[in-house]
Amino acid sequence: RAMGKKKPEEMNKYKQIFLDGASAKNINQKVAEELFEMMVAFAEYCFNKSHSAAYAVISYQTAWLKANYPVQYLAALMSSVRDDQDKVRFYIAEAKRMVIKILPPDVNVSGLDFTADPANNQILFGLAAIKNVGENAIHEIIRARNESGKFICLKELCKRVDLKAVNRRALESLIRCGAFAAVSGNSRKSLLDNLDSILSQSIREKERELQGQTSLFGSLLGGGSEDSESEVFQESDSIKDCEEFDKEDIQKLEKELLGFYVTSHPLADSMKVLNYFSTHTLSELSEVSDGAEVVVPVLLSQLTKRMTKTNRLIGIGVIEDMITKIEAVFFSRVLEEAGELLKEDAKLLLKGKVQVKSEGEISLSVDSVREIKNLSYISAKVVNPEAVGVDWQTRLMSFRNALKQYSGNCPVILHYNSKKALVDPKLWVLENVVGELKSFEWLEPELVKVG
Repeated sequence: RAMGKKKPEEMNKYKQIFLDGASAKNINQKVAEELFEMMVAFAEYCFNKSHSAAYAVISYQTAWLKANYPVQYLAALMSSVRDDQDKVRFYIAEAKRMVIKILPPDVNVSGLDFTADPANNQILFGLAAIKNVGENAIHEIIRARNESGKFICLKELCKRVDLKAVNRRALESLIRCGAFAAVSGNSRKSLLDNLDSILSQSIREKERELQGQTSLFGSLLGGGSEDSESEVFQESDSIKDCEEFDKEDIQKLEKELLGFYVTSHPLADSMKVLNYFSTHTLSELSEVSDGAEVVVPVLLSQLTKRMTKTNRLIGIGVIEDMITKIEAVFFSRVLEEAGELLKEDAKLLLKGKVQVKSEGEISLSVDSVREIKNLSYISAKVVNPEAVGVDWQTRLMSFRNALKQYSGNCPVILHYNSKKALVDPKLWVLENVVGELKSFEWLEPELVKVG
């Protein structure tokens, strides 16, 4: 019973009673103490058999669902925690690990919650996940869709729904996050630019219908101003398109309205190269020891500065990568050295020490900051490799010695035929040595920017 309470003080009351009982049974005291310590350790997580059996059944059921119906299972999990962005982010990362595609919301397909599409191995964001789009608006969109089929454009949706339920704010959020991307060929930017005009035309059309002044009455009476206005509305159905927002703007819009980067992540394009510069991802930090020095590529999503009791400036930030996010601490020296680099949504390479808190949470104490877009590496391609011949080892040693002379933090990647290899970090060089490396006639070195 004391073990079941998971209270150390309860267990301690029974230690001497247990040892005395063991001694009365002629059991060696050392053996009795070891046995009691085992029971103390077990008491931290034990529970009764019936409880264990119930957990085992649930564990088996969920494992079976994940193995056999992964798309449906993960969609259900995301829907169950749709108001907890950290948990949704975790499940999205797991879906991507399992090569399940995550699609942004779609007014023609999405329901209230996340929708599984196992045939195409993908999960569609639910409309309820969009900021500023209430459930009344969602139910109205789904009602109109169920009654008369899919929408062919934004204007048609505005004509078919109650614009009091699906108001301008909701429509703007739907457009910005890409919920109309598959409906028509218009860019998000052009739909936003024309939204006010579309809404005013839709409202006028609805008012005419309520007053009985439709195009039918106009034709019966031989035409008139009402018919002309209706024709103007129809003729303007084709929106004059304009250039789409750039990739970074779309990422920001998705993050703002969905809480996540869905179609692409700011770090995604650079991750393969960033692996050369970094030692871990954020999710891997839980496996390293307290105080371990690491280098991680991150996005700075939040930073708050405040004064300590000793009147020193300190920054408490939130950093994230494509899978998880943790807290980061920037002390005054780092804040001063990094300066303008520490801004929201900045893509950074951070070097620091892992701090494991008492409750098991991980944070990073930052020692240095580098901007990812200013990171570079040297790509060194072996020219005419078949002609290198027996001198290969000699030439490679000569190349190695040259690298030693220019020690720095710029990685070197050697390309030989269709293969490539990262040179030992101990032989990384300064960025400005490309000219020196061109002296090797069998090599084509090039400085490549990451960002």
